[in-house]
Amino acid sequence: MKKRISLILAAAMLLCLCLTGCGGKKNLTLNVYNWGEYISDGSEGSFETVREFEKWYEANYGQKVTVNYSTYASNEDMYSKISSGAVSYDVLIPSDYMIARMVSEGLLQPLNFDNIPNYQYINDTFKGLYYDPDNQYSIPYAYGIVGVIYDANVVDEADVGGWDLMWNEKYAGNILQYNNSRDAFGTAMYKLGIDVNTTDKAQWQRAYEELLVQRPLI
Repeated sequence: MKKRISLILAAAMLLCLCLTGCGGKKNLTLNVYNWGEYISDGSEGSFETVREFEKWYEANYGQKVTVNYSTYASNEDMYSKISSGAVSYDVLIPSDYMIARMVSEGLLQPLNFDNIPNYQYINDTFKGLYYDPDNQYSIPYAYGIVGVIYDANVVDEADVGGWDLMWNEKYAGNILQYNNSRDAFGTAMYKLGIDVNTTDKAQWQRAYEELLVQRPLI
């Protein structure tokens, strides 16, 4: 089973976009760092997003562009790599809370909105949010929630219906908890009926202890 509960408002972060400010007909390079399995890659007959973008860009702007596309498994993996200073990317797609952290640590550059004309079509609901209140560093990309996913051929229907399913000893060894402390704490808080936005450290401790109970089952 896979559980992901947090609101994800991933945003394209343009650190130093190579597609702009380049003269002549030189080949351009765009380094993109995104979540795994976020765009179709041509496998199993799917749309090959990167290659199609490269063709579209050359057809419309007369310059060849090569997209170096890399993926990561979690916000924390991405952050560790970027904060080390060993690599630099032009476009990142982190979650909301990670954007705030990276902005506070000076890891992102402000966007040039002259290069993003379609920003005008983004719903105002997704602008001016806590992680980027002045809309300087990010563009909303996607948002949503995912509940508990289970195999109906394995899990008894009588066990489904609450967050305690993620702690059911009957399925020990077949439970997958998302490898992210923020999301893991969220599942524990939902199970315990705790407000996920609480600032009460005693409640955090309760969630932590609940995760310790779950750990041997994963």
